[in-house]
Amino acid sequence: MDAWLNEDGPLPLSDGSDHLAYEPKTGKVQTWNEREGVKPSQTKREGYTVEYQEDKILVPPYGKFATLDVLFEKPPAQAEIVTILTREVVSALDKQSTKLDTTAYAKSGPATDRAALKQIRGSSGVFLNVRFDAKSGQVRDQDRKLLQTIK
Repeated sequence: MDAWLNEDGPLPLSDGSDHLAYEPKTGKVQTWNEREGVKPSQTKREGYTVEYQEDKILVPPYGKFATLDVLFEKPPAQAEIVTILTREVVSALDKQSTKLDTTAYAKSGPATDRAALKQIRGSSGVFLNVRFDAKSGQVRDQDRKLLQTIK
């Protein structure tokens, strides 16, 4: 189940989940993160906050992937955002024992109000993000431009 309001959605829930799950055995509705036991870690940086989370891949070949939400109260210029997203992806990879597919998303709004956060669009109209592909070792932006190669 997703929570939607008009055309905006799915709405993020208080713990960062996008989905709700019903547990028939207990009759309870939980957020997806509660169900999976996931707790994002949050790190304050100068000018922004980073939330890191690892999730399970629910279909074969299974495994995990990582996401970073980089939260700017006042977003800088697009080039600086892409530089920050790239730096945060590389930093996250340095801490992973096995390199995971890792994507960083740029969002704006107060870090304390998840429902008020909005993804930031780039000049091409696409939401700004930077993605590391574990198979190729490549870091690319939302327009598929190669930013870095990591082996």
